[in-house]
Amino acid sequence: LHEAIDRVEQHIQDCLAGGTEYTSILHGKGTGALQQGIREHLSGRTEISEVRFARPEEGGTGKTVVVFRF
Repeated sequence: LHEAIDRVEQHIQDCLAGGTEYTSILHGKGTGALQQGIREHLSGRTEISEVRFARPEEGGTGKTVVVFRF
């Protein structure tokens, strides 16, 4: 989980620096531990306006969509 959060954090920083409107994080479904840890990590960020699961045809609960606040 710690390695995944480090990678997600770097990705989020890259997106913010590049002015990206939104991104997605593919974490899979598995046991849910990775999904939960990543979503908890993102939940307190003021730069993020929305964290949600992808639509079913886009990956559903195996993928988290992150929308940035600009």
